[in-house]
Amino acid sequence: MADESGSASLSDCSESDIAEFDEGSNDETDSTETGEESPDEEMDEGTRGRGRGRGRGRGRGRGRPRGSGRGPPEKPKHVWSEIEREPIVYKWQGESGCVGPRIRTTVEMMPSDWFFKFLTHDMIVDMVRHTNEHATSKGTNRWKKVTAREIQVWLGLTIAMGIHKLPSLKLYWSNEWLYAVPQFKAIMSCHRYQQIKSQLFFSKPGETHADPLGKIRNFLNQFHDNCMEQFWPPRDLSVDEMMIKTKSSFAKIKVRIPTKPIRDGIKVNALCDSKTGYLYAFHVYTGSQGDLPNVGSKTTNVVAALVNKLPFKGFNIFMDNFYSSIPTFRHIHNMEHNATGTARLNRICNALSMKKSAAKGTMKWRITMRMDNEEEEHAPIIAYAWKDSGVVYLMSTCH
Repeated sequence: MADESGSASLSDCSESDIAEFDEGSNDETDSTETGEESPDEEMDEGTRGRGRGRGRGRGRGRGRPRGSGRGPPEKPKHVWSEIEREPIVYKWQGESGCVGPRIRTTVEMMPSDWFFKFLTHDMIVDMVRHTNEHATSKGTNRWKKVTAREIQVWLGLTIAMGIHKLPSLKLYWSNEWLYAVPQFKAIMSCHRYQQIKSQLFFSKPGETHADPLGKIRNFLNQFHDNCMEQFWPPRDLSVDEMMIKTKSSFAKIKVRIPTKPIRDGIKVNALCDSKTGYLYAFHVYTGSQGDLPNVGSKTTNVVAALVNKLPFKGFNIFMDNFYSSIPTFRHIHNMEHNATGTARLNRICNALSMKKSAAKGTMKWRITMRMDNEEEEHAPIIAYAWKDSGVVYLMSTCH
């Protein structure tokens, strides 16, 4: 959008167009994700100490001393304006013909051929070595060393159990006609399956790890690298959350998000192809900073870590209102990518607030290019409010 006035600046906007933005609200413990209600506003001083107990009977000299002010200094605010500015859009540096799987699919290829592109032979060999070392160190009775072939069979049976579900594990080897799966008996005994399951190990036994995922970190990194290696990402990508359902009591990384279809599980932040859903890069949430870059809030750090995996510049990154914020969009733009996503009103301009009774199709917009404590302007970020069946808030660096 071009600047029609030519000489106007963002400082010409009214005070009502200056909206406060709290970057701390962009943490992963946002109230909408945990299902908790936002805290009530602080009570007026006149209502304090009226109840029973410790607040009662406070005399002089215990209040706020004179000249101490009314609290901490105000946080910087984003300056919003209706002055039209042309967005800075980065051009995608990829080639339209070089997207999708890097290996051409042929009629001779089996599904297992694709499976072992992600779970490679070297990864299985490591599993075999570490599992045998772990079983030996534990002194497991009658342990027969596992082989790479057995690990492949064990993985195949485990995947089959996820497709054909029965009430209990032993029923897959049952003689009852209602539950029996003859192929399971023919491939591996129930005792051997459970034995491998109890001793399966992914790292050298005896090692201590500060990382909650330390025992599978090398395995996880190899799988992550294989996901990137087998796919050329297209221009449009999306950042979102995934939940891996688990009944494990491993509380360090298990989270509960009541608004998700899977409420309890392991949370994964993912960068996916917005068209096919292919998982290109991911980060498992462990509750700590870990190896994430420290460029802002928790969600900004996660998005930055995922976007850093891209092979070149100019991608369009889409996200929902959990990730969208002005600091996140500014950082993505500084990395020479474009960002678009739904937003929450408390992260953009309060002047965009719209009543539910507004006519369908009503739209408002504002642009921000700096904060009130900044002199230099950054690339324009535009925020929209649009009334459809409900009010939708959007942010973009490229529209």
